[in-house]
Amino acid sequence: MSNPFEHTLDISFELSNLCQYAWFHRKCPLHLEMTSPFTVKGPATLPAEVVYRVLDVMERHGYDNEISFHQYSEPLMDPRLFEFIRRARQACPSSTITILTNGHYLTSVLAKELRQAGVSQLLITPYGSSSERKAKTAWVTREIAAQFSPGACRCVAGKLDSRLTWYDREPIDSNRPCYAPLGSLGITCRGEVSLCCLDWQRRYNFGSLLERDLEEILVSDQVQETYQQLSRGERFLDLCRRCTWARGG
Repeated sequence: MSNPFEHTLDISFELSNLCQYAWFHRKCPLHLEMTSPFTVKGPATLPAEVVYRVLDVMERHGYDNEISFHQYSEPLMDPRLFEFIRRARQACPSSTITILTNGHYLTSVLAKELRQAGVSQLLITPYGSSSERKAKTAWVTREIAAQFSPGACRCVAGKLDSRLTWYDREPIDSNRPCYAPLGSLGITCRGEVSLCCLDWQRRYNFGSLLERDLEEILVSDQVQETYQQLSRGERFLDLCRRCTWARGG
C-alpha cells in the first residue's frame, strides 16, 4: 500500500470531550454539546486500543509530522496521556508532539515529565481575568518555558472565533484550496475520522475506527474524492462553502 499519510501534516487525537473550563466559554462547541437539548451526546472517551492501532499504522508508514492530543478537550485530564505520548514518540521518533492545555493542572514538575515523555511543544491558553492571564503568562515564561527548546513552550490566545455560526451564515464560496481531511487528520473522541476541527457538530465523518482500519478509511473513495475536490478549491460541502480557512496547507 502507498503511504496513506502522503499529504498529512498533522494528526490529532481527541482523547475525550471533557474540559473543566467548558463552562467558561458558554458558547464553545464542547459546552453546547454537553448542555444543549439539540446536540447533547454525553461524555465520551477515545478507546486506548484505537490510539495504539493508529500509532502502529503511523509507525509502519514512517509518519514524521506533527501529532497532538486535543481538539475540543483538555488533554491533561486524561490519565492515559503519558502512555500515549511515550508510544507516539517511540512510533514516530522524528515527529513534533504538541500538547495544547488550558494549564489548570500544569506544574513545573508535570511540564518536565511531559518533556521527558516526548513532548516537543507545549502550548498554554490561560483563562480568567486580565491580571490572572498576565500572571499565568509570566509564570509560564519564568518556570516552564526554560524546560523546552526556545519558542517551544508559550502561552497562546484563547479567544474563540465565530465558527459556531458558520453552519447558518450565508455562503462565502471561497475558492481557496483546502487540504482537509488528509492535510490535517482528526480523530474524534468517538473514534471517527472527521472532516476537520471546524466541523464541531461533526456532520461530516468518514468512518469509525471502532469498525474499520485507518488505512481502509483513508484510501476510500469518499476521503480521496473529498480531498481532491477541496484541494482544487472546489468547496462543495455546505460547511466548506461558508469557511475561509485552509486546513493542512
